[in-house]
Amino acid sequence: DRILGLLAGTTGHFDASVQHFEDALNICRRSGAKPWLAFAIHDYVYTLVQRAQPADRSSVASLTEEGLTICDEYGMTWFEERLNVFRDAFVGAGSGHSASLSNREVEVLILVAGGLTNVQIANELFISRHTVVRHVSNIMSKTMSANRVEAGLYAERNGLL
Repeated sequence: DRILGLLAGTTGHFDASVQHFEDALNICRRSGAKPWLAFAIHDYVYTLVQRAQPADRSSVASLTEEGLTICDEYGMTWFEERLNVFRDAFVGAGSGHSASLSNREVEVLILVAGGLTNVQIANELFISRHTVVRHVSNIMSKTMSANRVEAGLYAERNGLL
């Protein structure tokens, strides 16, 4: 159901995606498979953020908290970081950054701060190099950064890393 939820969300069938993710969460909770539950929560939250419906804010917040608890328990730091980015970008809870970065721009900014080139970012996110250039340009403008180093410092100062 988690994979079907991802597929449905990727193709824009968000109602079907939500149902698949709800089923996946129920299965994982009943079976006690907490790491798999964290995977499902991560992917579900990502899909809700992509859907960008204001009514999903409370779901994103509560799912994120549940996911963060599991991540902390199992040392799943990568998931923890991603869940915080999704929550902060969509819900705004605990967000220290003032620029109105899109979810994708936050993802790109994190990779820029990690020292990746545009080509590496494009490969990592499965987008074109030209799309990365556009995102980086938007990030520079929104964060008032003169270069990639300043953008990385912005990300660090604002708790995105």
